[in-house]
Amino acid sequence: IGEASGRPRLVEELAGVWPEHGIWAKEFVAGETAERALRRLDRRRQDDGVDRQQPAWPFIVWSAAEAYLELWARTGRRWVLDDVSPANVIVPPHDYQVGARIVSVASRCVSRGLAEYLERFCERFIDPVEREFENLRGLASADLLFSALLEVLGVEAGLEALREVVPVSVRLAGPASAFIDRTARQGFVPRRLFFAIDRYRRWIQLAEEATPAAKIQTLQDIYRTYNLSRLQRAFPDARVRLFRETVFAERDEPWARELDRMCEDLRAGQLDTDGLVERLGALVRRADVGEEERFLLARLSFPHLGAGATADFVLSDWGGLRQADVVVTLRDSLGRPYRIRQPVSPKEIGRLHRLFVASRMEVTFSPEHQFLVALNERGHLIGGLYFEVDEGGTRAHLEKIVVDERYRRHGIADGLMNELFSRLRSQGVHLVTTGFYRPSYFYRHGFHVERRYAGLVKELEADDDFAPGKVP
Repeated sequence: IGEASGRPRLVEELAGVWPEHGIWAKEFVAGETAERALRRLDRRRQDDGVDRQQPAWPFIVWSAAEAYLELWARTGRRWVLDDVSPANVIVPPHDYQVGARIVSVASRCVSRGLAEYLERFCERFIDPVEREFENLRGLASADLLFSALLEVLGVEAGLEALREVVPVSVRLAGPASAFIDRTARQGFVPRRLFFAIDRYRRWIQLAEEATPAAKIQTLQDIYRTYNLSRLQRAFPDARVRLFRETVFAERDEPWARELDRMCEDLRAGQLDTDGLVERLGALVRRADVGEEERFLLARLSFPHLGAGATADFVLSDWGGLRQADVVVTLRDSLGRPYRIRQPVSPKEIGRLHRLFVASRMEVTFSPEHQFLVALNERGHLIGGLYFEVDEGGTRAHLEKIVVDERYRRHGIADGLMNELFSRLRSQGVHLVTTGFYRPSYFYRHGFHVERRYAGLVKELEADDDFAPGKVP
């Protein structure tokens, strides 16, 4: 049970014994048990009057339940722990950390079913703590246990196991049935997302007059801290739900309820990234959506947009295929504004091609290529680049970049490059390659020679999926 493929360590390394020498080494279990942590937080509450137990208690319950259920799952659901008390588990001190550890597996016994194990956890973990600390009473709902079960087994297998609990548990039958029905309607909220939403709500209670920029910056910080980008593959509605449950939580207008429908379609696999951006773009242009909502929805649609970036949506229609994109406004080194976006028509692709030709670069565009263009304040195309993303979606190849000769050496090429990197990060691209031309320029943007790749290569940091784009 120490390690499992793709899962964190559950117990510490076992100690060693050498009977021929008459010596043994006792294992060292680092960290603070849940029992000690709760008592320490209670002492601090009595000293300074700040209750840190209440926000920590749900996380402690979820993490401990997940550790004890993980042991049950890793033993083929055959063995459980008799000691499921707060004294037998070490929980990370913060809800954005992972890796609860079991202190001792000595008091194990044969499993008598999931229902009995969950009831034992309630009786020996939750009930004693809530009797001792009155301020925690009623905060640990059974939903925390059920959510821990789904984290361990996966959503479908977890719900199937939970259905078997309903007919045999007097204490948990009602809560389990309600949890199953709610999850079927609204989807499952994994631990990282659950506590990310909770942290934002605690912040906004203290910052009721927060500006839209402050709200977005807080969400971006939370997104990175909780590493929510890793949830997207298993939970494609994670980012939309984060916004729906935080900055749009109090909205019940028709446009806000459309976000709920988007979550449903994402979970059902009926909506991909391009379709989501298109629907969000249409949402932004509704008459009943205000300026603050447009600001927030733009950053929901395009994660790389920073709180201070000036951006708007643009819709295009190519051959009956309607698509949405964001327009980012930057300023060059002379203070002149320019905009970066995807082309909105084949004519703009033609203008970009002519700009490459005027710069004495031979280029050949293909249907697989994607483009970014830069336009001056009068709407004239003054630069652009084109690239291709591989079928797996994790690598991209930058073909060429060009800027009109009259606008060179003012940071426009840098703006194009940084916007490309930000967009690729938000799409899950981890690696960008380009040809070995003008290497000194590309070195400044983090490209280097790597023996495994032709030309030049740049790694995009995976943890920057929600980071704001750089503005030159």
